[in-house]
Parts: sequence; structure tokens; C-alpha cells
Amino acid sequence: MNIITTNYDILIEDSANKEGFTVLDGFKFAQSAIFDASMFDWHLIKDVPNIRTQEVEYMSKVINLLKMHGSLTWELSSTEKNIIRKPKNIVKNPVMVFPSSDKYAQSYQEPYFELFTKFQELLKRSNTLLITSGFSFADNHISRMILQAIKSNGSLHVLATDYDIEPENPNENWNELVRMQAKAYQIAFLQATMNDRLTDYLGGDNEH
Repeated sequence: MNIITTNYDILIEDSANKEGFTVLDGFKFAQSAIFDASMFDWHLIKDVPNIRTQEVEYMSKVINLLKMHGSLTWELSSTEKNIIRKPKNIVKNPVMVFPSSDKYAQSYQEPYFELFTKFQELLKRSNTLLITSGFSFADNHISRMILQAIKSNGSLHVLATDYDIEPENPNENWNELVRMQAKAYQIAFLQATMNDRLTDYLGGDNEH
């Protein structure tokens, strides 16, 4: 499972740790955690003692976490120009994309460019289900990726959820999503939130 978020906080990391999940967030397994986008291409596996089939077993409860706009725990190293993950209480200048007129341009800088590239790769995969929660599609640089992927990847399914599934003043990206659903693209809308009907809809419980 891949979780993509534009939030800076570490709510997902803390929750995953509490529930025993391993989070792969693009940082190397080292004492000094340095960002390396190629880490998303690796999996945690172990050999199965079966010489004939050479099977492997994937580690359970593992998620990829793509923080598209940076994090409170990321900081640029002053010496090697690497992005380091640190405890948030000691980070002085976090690596984050702040709301501004040049937010789109910032997405082409490191490490955001690598994260957006990975997100595009995920959207191109066959038989993929994309669930959006609380995403209004107002972020144009992200929304255009999703809308284009829906058009080009016939096996991409989208479940758009929000507490208000019929906003009074929808943006153009949201309107296009509605129009694409009318044209028989694999798009569904669900009025729900993560702590309400969405967890029931997905077969989970409200404790997590």
C-alpha cells in the first residue's frame, strides 16, 4: 500500500508505528537517514525454505509513504547538501513546500521532483485503486497528474471521498472529475471521512 500526503505532520508515521507497521519513506536505513528516492523500489522479503520454487515471502504491514510537500522532520544538511530525517524537535529549517504562488515551480526541485515522479509511476500501474480522502483537487499540480492518469490508464479506479462530496464552489479540477465519471471512467464518489463511514466502507474499524 502506498500513502501519498501533502501534510507536513508525522501523524501517519506515529500511527503506523503504534500499529506495528514498517514505513518506507524514501530514506536510507542508516544512523543518518538520508533521502534516496530509489528506496521506494525495494521490498522487505525473506527466503522461503523451498529450493524447487525459490519463493520469497514479503514482509507484512509495510507501507510506502510519499510526503509530497515535505515534512517537519526533514532538513537540508549544511555540509553535504543531503536531506536528512531528524526528530522534529531539533529541526530548525524543515524542508517543506509552503502555500505560495510558486508552489508549482517548487515541485520541480529536490526532493519533491522525485516524489512526484514516483507518484506518477504509481498512477500508471495496472489495476490500481486510488482513494482520496479530504483532497479537494484544488492543488493543480497534483490534480492534473491524477486526471491525466485516469484518461491514459484504463485500469485505474478512483474513489474520491470527502465530508462534503458536493461542494458549493467546486474548482475546475473537481468539475472535470465529475464530467469524466459521466463519461464512464472508473470514478466513484463517497461522502465520508477517515474516522466515519470510509473505514466501514473499506471493511475496517474506527479504532485505527
